[in-house]
Amino acid sequence: MKWYTAIGVKKNTYDGRFCVRIMEEEKILTGMETEIWSALLWAFCEEQEIRNRVESLLRIAFGENAKKLEEVEVLYCLRRLERRGLIAAVEGEQAKTAIDRLICSGIMTCVSYHFIQRIPVFLNSMSMGKGLRFSMRAFKKEILTQQEEKFLKMLETEGSVRKHLERLEGKGKKQEFLKSIRILYIRKQILFKNIEEVPIKCEIPEVG
Repeated sequence: MKWYTAIGVKKNTYDGRFCVRIMEEEKILTGMETEIWSALLWAFCEEQEIRNRVESLLRIAFGENAKKLEEVEVLYCLRRLERRGLIAAVEGEQAKTAIDRLICSGIMTCVSYHFIQRIPVFLNSMSMGKGLRFSMRAFKKEILTQQEEKFLKMLETEGSVRKHLERLEGKGKKQEFLKSIRILYIRKQILFKNIEEVPIKCEIPEVG
């Protein structure tokens, strides 16, 4: 089985084009590339589920007017995104093991949502008929544990997950760190700024 996630940080451009920054390089996405990349952001998705995930997001945005996707087109854009380094993939028999391998190779960056950046999210929810109560979630601050706050500060100083794992002693601490990274990513607190070569085998939790 193969799992995917999005790589890079979306950047606002003066001309409205969909731009993603990977380290110092900026890449423009067009057409279905934008939809697939957005669907894989803050998620670890199995390849066979990507089409359904993209269609679900399109239905949320456009309702009954959402377009149906052709499998061939989805796979073509998926491979193109992978070649361009805008998504990363990892294979494995078990989801947790495969995802840990992907995280081990990640260079992370923390997400900072300023008030003014939250306004478009709020307005977008309102425009889709989500209602005021739901839309106000855009302004809600995530409640993090002290450990999660600690790991975020670590990633602000050094984004390489591999380097942090090398400094940690003991199997338990390394497993705890990887688990926290997974949670922080899914909770939209961090992003994959870039990715190093995905190891064939994630040995981090085993070496102790």
